[in-house]
Amino acid sequence: MLPPIKISDGQRQITQPESSPVEQAELDWILSVLDQTNMNISKACKKLNMSRSTVYRKLKKYNYEIKSIK
Repeated sequence: MLPPIKISDGQRQITQPESSPVEQAELDWILSVLDQTNMNISKACKKLNMSRSTVYRKLKKYNYEIKSIK
């Protein structure tokens, strides 16, 4: 398992806890799309073909947080 890491775009921060390989693959996919969309949840949801609530639920399921940085 990978150690926790933090990803930040200057506005939001994602904290990545340890996870199983399957969880890691799903999260890598979601995080990759979030990165491609500059952390824009609405655009990421369209690319992932998931509702906003599903993306947040999956992130919460794996103990990921998206926080606004002020």
